Amino acid sequence: MARLTLRRAGKGLPWQPESRQLFILPTRGGVILGTALLFMLLGSLNYNNNLAIALTFFLGALFVISAVLANQHLKACRLLQLNSLPAHAGERLHVQLFWQTPDPHFLPAVEAANASIQLQATSLTLTLPTRHRGWLKLPPLKLTSRYPLGLFEAWTWWQYPRPLLIWPAAEPNPPPLPGNPLENRASGLQRPEGELTELHRWQAGEPLSRVAWKIVARHGQWLARSAEPETERQGPIRLRPQDTGLQETEAMIARLTAWVLEAERQGIPYSLQLDHGPGMEPGLGEAHLARCMEWLALA
Repeated sequence: MARLTLRRAGKGLPWQPESRQLFILPTRGGVILGTALLFMLLGSLNYNNNLAIALTFFLGALFVISAVLANQHLKACRLLQLNSLPAHAGERLHVQLFWQTPDPHFLPAVEAANASIQLQATSLTLTLPTRHRGWLKLPPLKLTSRYPLGLFEAWTWWQYPRPLLIWPAAEPNPPPLPGNPLENRASGLQRPEGELTELHRWQAGEPLSRVAWKIVARHGQWLARSAEPETERQGPIRLRPQDTGLQETEAMIARLTAWVLEAERQGIPYSLQLDHGPGMEPGLGEAHLARCMEWLALA
């Protein structure tokens, strides 16, 4: 049944199920009630009991109406937008899908293979395990409704047409960045940026946190520490596979990934060059990081 109905799965966003994409069958309770109604009808006709006939047709009307309402409840659902956070291989991918439902108190059930799902009134969150870098195709979602009495089960399928990119895993303890003087200086003690070193006379309006309270207590002079200007950052660096000193492809990619993340954290402009081809221009920021991760994930 799943293979037959999956052929008509909806695709793309926004999406609302069409009539030909909806399927409905009676549940176990619906089958039992339908069988009971059949025997009630035969018995009432056999004994010519008008009251029993009226009760049978009344329950039969509720039986049919519940099927229509279950179908309409699922047909009124709309999938609007999909957002996914970047995930490295080995981490869990979180995908948030925004939707509209006709009744927030009766949410349709959602199922997906190898995924845990958290339902909310305006969105649903899928959590999937990741094992390898590269493209990951989302499993099809099955939306199911047993509204309002649970006598019928209506369902439909939806498949996201585009795969999501999984970033490569980073090396846990990578060596320092190639050519990074911040890691290769002889002195291991470096002053952090913004350290307060020089003293000057405190003026009204300056933060009290800069006041040298020990000097005030000893000498009675109100002195304050001035912020040391930030040290000049290192110029652009180029990250290449040959700089890793590794031969195995996955190990090289893991080290390059760790270096990219470290350069981004330190605010050092970096460029990436793979397979002795033309590299990208040095840069920083989320867009540059995403482009580098895409190169590494598809390498």
